[in-house]
Parts: sequence; structure tokens; C-alpha cells
Amino acid sequence: YNRYEKGLWFDPSDTELNKIFNSLENSQSIIGNNRSCYVFVYGKQRKNKLEEVSSLEGAELIAVNFYGPKILKLFDFMISGYSGLIKLNNSNSIGKILKNLSDLSMVGIFSFDSIFENNFLNYYYSNNYKSYYPEEFIKNNSSYFSFILDGDNAETESGVLAIASYGTKCPNDLSQIFINFGEYGYIGENRLE
Repeated sequence: YNRYEKGLWFDPSDTELNKIFNSLENSQSIIGNNRSCYVFVYGKQRKNKLEEVSSLEGAELIAVNFYGPKILKLFDFMISGYSGLIKLNNSNSIGKILKNLSDLSMVGIFSFDSIFENNFLNYYYSNNYKSYYPEEFIKNNSSYFSFILDGDNAETESGVLAIASYGTKCPNDLSQIFINFGEYGYIGENRLE
């Protein structure tokens, strides 16, 4: 990470994930007050699961895109080959959305100044969906917050990998979700005691 941002990678426990989800859902800064919030599913998800999640309170499915040979789209009810972009209008369902979508693929939640929303969407559409990495684009906004969750990661002991990052002007209630997290850090409680 460069000098304009802070970030960490970690293998969260279920307890830690629930604390993060609760903190995100209770945040006064993640959505509203001139902030936009999106969930991006990186791929390898079922189309019907994206549609199901978008029916939750405050979730609006913006785009669904298939990765793979077009012939396989005929079997989209059983093929896990979709990515998607979901706009969040409130924070009530953040935990459910992230849990449901991270089982087969990486999913990220991104919060940033609303003034960058059109640029964020233009970046998404101009990259033809396939080379889209929202975490790279939003780092141009010093108040950004991102949390990426991979629920089927082969590199961690638990199979879960979380990546948190935020800009230098990120709202305090978002950046403070990850208090001193690192080799000896903790979320909400000190794990060394």
C-alpha cells in the first residue's frame, strides 16, 4: 500500500467477521451523508444467487456479467460464472449480502464520496466488466473504505481471506473497525490477552 492508504490482509474467525458485519451495518458513514456504497462480486457466482441477494432490503442489482464460453450461459442456473455490481441504499443487509456471496467467490464492499459515483460507474462500464477491480479505482478518493472477503480461499487455514483498506480521510467509524490490526492487532478485543 502506498502512503495515501492503510490496509491489511487477514484470516478472520467467524466471531471477527460478525463484529465486522455488525460494525458496517451500524456505521453512520458507510452509506448516505454524501457517500455511495457498492458491492462487487468478482466472479464465479451463480446468477440466481446474485438476483436473490439483490432482493434484500436496500440492495439494487446494477449489472450481472458472465465469464466463460457463451454456450455455458444456457446452463446459468447451475454455472458459477457470474460477476455483479450491487448498489446499497442502506446498510441493513450488509452482513447477509457479504456472507451469501462470499461462499463461491470474492466479494467486496466499497464506500466513497458520492461525488465520485459517476466516475466509479464509468470505470466499471469502460473496462468491459472483465478487468474491473474497484479497489484500484476508488483509491483515487482519499475517503474511500473497502472490505473484500474471499470465503473459499486456499491460502488460509480457515479458507477465508479478508482484505481491508481505507484512505487517509476515511470516516473514523469505518477506519476504526480495524483497530491496530496487524501481527499483534485485534478487532474489537485484544486476542493476546
